Amino acid sequence: MLKVSRLTDYATAILLALTQYDRVCSAEEVATQLRLETPTCAKVLKLLTRAGLLVSSRGPRGGYQLARAPESISVYDVLKAIEGGAALTECARADSQCEWQSDCHQRNAWRHINESVRQTLVNISLASLQQLANTQPSPAVSLVIK
Repeated sequence: MLKVSRLTDYATAILLALTQYDRVCSAEEVATQLRLETPTCAKVLKLLTRAGLLVSSRGPRGGYQLARAPESISVYDVLKAIEGGAALTECARADSQCEWQSDCHQRNAWRHINESVRQTLVNISLASLQQLANTQPSPAVSLVIK
């Protein structure tokens, strides 16, 4: 099963929440809206800021807001900010330490699959996710990767 971490899930929810505001929002405000613990929310906000997806400001009216338009932030950007990117197998990682690497006949296939998944995530923006969140779910969703 392919699965993103809970922090990546929270990061996506936080970014989608911030698309609703045209102002700076505090960590507490975002945490309350999403029913997250404030320390966890603050941790994710810092990671997203460090990755350049959010900008932060200090002070009594400080907080966080999107650094770019929702159309220019991809799901892959979020995954990379929280998890360092997407690697389905060890050999798909740029810094792979796989002991079978020199004898593996599947390495190129897994790298191709990994790149297809990465490119799909690059092509899905926060704006697209927001639209999907506002539509009725369909009984079956199909995704075609070319």
